[in-house]
Order: sequence, then C-alpha cells, then structure tokens
Amino acid sequence: MKRNKKYNPLKQLNMVAKYALKNVAIGYVTGGEGCKLLDLRNQKVSTASETTVRLISTLRHRWSVLIAVMGIDSNDKQYMKSEEVTVTEPCLQSELSNILNMKHISLGKRFNDSHLVSYCWLATPFAKDWSEHEAFELLTTLGAFDCKLEGAL
Repeated sequence: MKRNKKYNPLKQLNMVAKYALKNVAIGYVTGGEGCKLLDLRNQKVSTASETTVRLISTLRHRWSVLIAVMGIDSNDKQYMKSEEVTVTEPCLQSELSNILNMKHISLGKRFNDSHLVSYCWLATPFAKDWSEHEAFELLTTLGAFDCKLEGAL
C-alpha cells in the first residue's frame, strides 16, 4: 500500500519564505528611519510588501548578521569595524536584538570615540558570508554616514 505524505502548512510556508527571501537583506542604522529592506541583486533599498514583512517577522530563520561601527578619521576617510555573528539556531527577528546588543556594545568599546558616526547591522534570513566591501557599500546606501550619534564629534 502506498502512503501519501501529509500536507504540512508550516513546511510549505518555510519553503515559500526561503524562495521569496533569497535575495533580501535587512539593514539598520542608528539615527535612521528604522529597519530597511535591501535587494542584494542590485544593492538598493526596496519596499517591503506586507507579505515579505510577515515572512521575515513571523517565521524562524537561521540568521546571518554583520554588526558594524562606522567612523570618519581625522583625514575625513570613512571606515568601519565589523564582526559577523552567526546564529546557530533558527530564531525570530525580534529575538535577534538580545543577541546583537551585547556584541555591538563590545565592538563599540574597541572603537575610537572621536571617529564614531553610527552603529549599524545587516542581516539575512539565510546563511551568508559578508564581504567587507559589499557590507560597506550597503551600509553607505542606508545612510550610515549621514547623521552622527549624540556625543560623537
């Protein structure tokens, strides 16, 4: 006798999310307008549909996150210090803040305060190795150097 596989709506939704989010990253810059959706194919800010927001925020993903601190040195050269954070277990987007806050604070403590402009992060809901050049370009597109943090010179 042949057994039919049971339909699993959550498994189906995860497959749809994996396909729909394969070229999507989420970026955040302190002092900016909140989280923004980025299209990794053309490295531009894109608008998030209600469906995309729901897929990102209500499903657990294996996030790949790059945290960064942006600065401008005394020669007006823009630079960043960054660190990749690997999330081993699938988690919700809202659960990422607990993981990222501690790491971001420790990264900021190792940064020259007189150069500090902003704290930023990029995240994908799938495994990704971030190149420093790509991350710098995406964060600049998001406006990482457009406004300085309070207390930064």
